[in-house]
Amino acid sequence: MHRSQSRSSLIAISGVSVLLLSLPAPSGAAPPRELQIGMPGNAFQAEFKKRVAAKFAPLDFSSHHGLRGKIVVAAIWEKRDTGRFKMKAGLSRNELEKEIKSSADAGYRLEHLTAMGSGGKPQYSAIWSKTPGQRLAVRFGYPEKEILKLHGQFTGKKYAIHRIMTIDDGQVRYTAAWEQADGDVRELQLGLSDAVFQREVRNRLKTGFRLRQAFAYVDRRRVRIACIWEKADGPPQEIRVGLTPAGLNKLHEQLTKKGYVPAQVQGYAVNGRDRYIAVWEKP
Repeated sequence: MHRSQSRSSLIAISGVSVLLLSLPAPSGAAPPRELQIGMPGNAFQAEFKKRVAAKFAPLDFSSHHGLRGKIVVAAIWEKRDTGRFKMKAGLSRNELEKEIKSSADAGYRLEHLTAMGSGGKPQYSAIWSKTPGQRLAVRFGYPEKEILKLHGQFTGKKYAIHRIMTIDDGQVRYTAAWEQADGDVRELQLGLSDAVFQREVRNRLKTGFRLRQAFAYVDRRRVRIACIWEKADGPPQEIRVGLTPAGLNKLHEQLTKKGYVPAQVQGYAVNGRDRYIAVWEKP
């Protein structure tokens, strides 16, 4: 079977070079996907509108403060013929809560949520899709012990963890979303070091778990990782943490040649330098 080669290129968005890792899919395989990193935050809304108009769906996205505190966005796009999406950026907690409710009433499901701290006033960006979904519960700004207590309570009510992220306003605090999902087996882990996370990856993948989400953050100058695991069938995953932009590009090309497609990406900063957690799957 002929397999198209991957393509990497630099594109200009608002005068800034953005790395676009394009992945044409072979005939009869999964839809084409493209991975973008290094996108300036103030350009993402325009990019989102352009992509959705061109029938690309936002498969994943994240934002973080990069060099000199500028917002940097990473995203994965998948070519689809159907789907309606909307995005809101720079929302306060109250604005996000109102938007979650109004969007649910209009039939939109919260798919992606990212957050960053700013002088004690966190801002949120979110993407919704016009698809049926389970009821969501979102809780904001809790310390680790309290968010784990809430997780246990929601699990007892037959909710499953959907998204996890942190805000650092002098103290790491967690924002999390749960969805009604009776029967789903999902587990939440917080505060993992790089080494412990990689050990968890090896052990979990051997026992039928899949990485649903990973979120890296810095706590007291050390990188920590929060993650959600799901007991479910699915294609093989390749998971890496601590990738530089150049390292991500190189690994993406290597895995593409082996038939993998990008599935998740999350950027974070270490001493002002961009780093990434990324997940690829082999359909």
